[in-house]
Amino acid sequence: MCFGVDQHNTYEQNDYPYRMARRVSNTRGGRILLILIIVAVDILTSNVFLHTSSKLFRLFSSFTKRSIEMGYISKDIDKQTRTNLIILSHSRSGSSFLGQIFNHHPDVFYMYEPFYIMKVTTLDQSNFYESSALRLLDDILNCNFKNQEEYMGFLNHLPHHRYSSRSLTVPFCAPNQTDTKFGKTVRYFCKPLDPWETSRVCSTHKHRVIKLLTHRIPNFKVNFFKPLMKSEVNVKILQLVRDPRAIVASMERVGWIQSYTQFNSKQTFIRTSFHDFEQRVKRFCFSLLDTIKFILEAERKLLGRYKLVRYEDLVQQITTKTDDVMKFAQFRSSDDVTRWLQRSTHAENTAVRKKNYDYSTERVNISHLADSWRRTLNRQQIVVVEKYCKPVMTMLRYPVVFTDHVQKGFKP
Repeated sequence: MCFGVDQHNTYEQNDYPYRMARRVSNTRGGRILLILIIVAVDILTSNVFLHTSSKLFRLFSSFTKRSIEMGYISKDIDKQTRTNLIILSHSRSGSSFLGQIFNHHPDVFYMYEPFYIMKVTTLDQSNFYESSALRLLDDILNCNFKNQEEYMGFLNHLPHHRYSSRSLTVPFCAPNQTDTKFGKTVRYFCKPLDPWETSRVCSTHKHRVIKLLTHRIPNFKVNFFKPLMKSEVNVKILQLVRDPRAIVASMERVGWIQSYTQFNSKQTFIRTSFHDFEQRVKRFCFSLLDTIKFILEAERKLLGRYKLVRYEDLVQQITTKTDDVMKFAQFRSSDDVTRWLQRSTHAENTAVRKKNYDYSTERVNISHLADSWRRTLNRQQIVVVEKYCKPVMTMLRYPVVFTDHVQKGFKP
């Protein structure tokens, strides 16, 4: 009984302000007072809202302007004009240099050889390799890394692949910092890549560019790329080729093809027969036939979406050819690219030699690389390459040097 009385008293106390308000509103003066209170509260609330909204708008405008200046947001992103590019090339053909041209464009989100990770994880031996590779390309082109956590995890442990992309370093890394783990100053000290944050950074760029080596592409045919062509992303393919003699000279220099001459490596003398060298070149030239088949098929099936460029033409006419591939990709011209080209193609000799020269994209005079194979391969080696690669060289318009010897089946 007491509980009921207490409850009733409590209710009466809490209800007191409402009962008083009803009494006041029943009088004429009270109604006017309430109206004035409501109007005052409304005006006060509106001013606060407008003031807050104005501050938020100015803050957002400042952030957007700063993001555009930093290159994180493109001013003219339009889904109808947005294009993406896939660069295809055989290894040691200069594709890293071509990729870096696009990498230094402020509108580009660049990915360096994503299929390498599948090779490391032996996924390329799996029946799911083709579908997994296609899904990875599709996710990159759509800036959707949320389903690629494993890929991002591997990328965190492959510094060369990550540092080859400005988009994966500048937003995530602090330059010239001390690595707490090793206690030394490093070029970049980067936090681990997060799939969600990477997706956001990717989406602020107008274009995506992916560099792929042809021997890592499953079922290297045009049909592999057809699903990407049919999707909403606008994809074009730029294929880079190089003189087979230059590729062989480059592969020999980095040890991918052992020279038949005697050399010293770590105090160990190694000597391979010329027969081994010839067989390796023979296999290489036969593998280039797949490249020729792809070129013929792409030029027929991918009208307006495929372009072939020779490395020699690129380095000898660097400005003209760069403008040409940019127009093909439908990318605007960029002063950042122009400055990088000037710096990387006319680098100081001492600065270049301090780096890993064989894998660097900087050269003292890059135009000299067009025929550098003439100074590194001897006569016997050139004859062997021309003997087995002649059909490919003819198709790509590379003249042979020892024509008579090749036609007569010359054996060194």
